[in-house]
Amino acid sequence: MEVMDAASEYVVLTDDEAVISIVDQSFGIGILVLKPEKTDHEPVDVNASDKMLTEFGIEGAQ
Repeated sequence: MEVMDAASEYVVLTDDEAVISIVDQSFGIGILVLKPEKTDHEPVDVNASDKMLTEFGIEGAQ
């Protein structure tokens, strides 16, 4: 069996804290959805990375 390298082309954080990873490869695409286990922590700010990029002067992140 041949093993191919893979890396996420796009990663999306959803409002319910799931992570969606889209992988584009020569033979097709893959979609991986990771849902968090139930915890007692505060919700994740899904816009935190965009806000951080804006603070560093990198526009167009949103």
